[in-house]
Amino acid sequence: MLFALSSRAIFLWLCSKDLNELNFTDYEKLSPEENLMNLKNGQTTYARVYETLCRSVSPIIIALIAIIIIALIVIIIITLIVIIIDAFIIVMQIIM
Repeated sequence: MLFALSSRAIFLWLCSKDLNELNFTDYEKLSPEENLMNLKNGQTTYARVYETLCRSVSPIIIALIAIIIIALIVIIIITLIVIIIDAFIIVMQIIM
């Protein structure tokens, strides 16, 4: 699931880039930057750049995404619990 989220983010980012505005002057061989410049110059395809970017996603980034998702789920659960407790209190006040 996390890889799917990060790969979707990469896809959306890549689709939103204006290749004419890309300009990396110093980059390592076989780096994502080199692939982006090759795409700009017509020396590679979007599929190849997408593959390179997906492979360069750091496990740390994936872990951070997981933590954020878990935190959001916990917040949603706590909010639902509070809403249920409030509804129970209101119902009990009406009954009594």
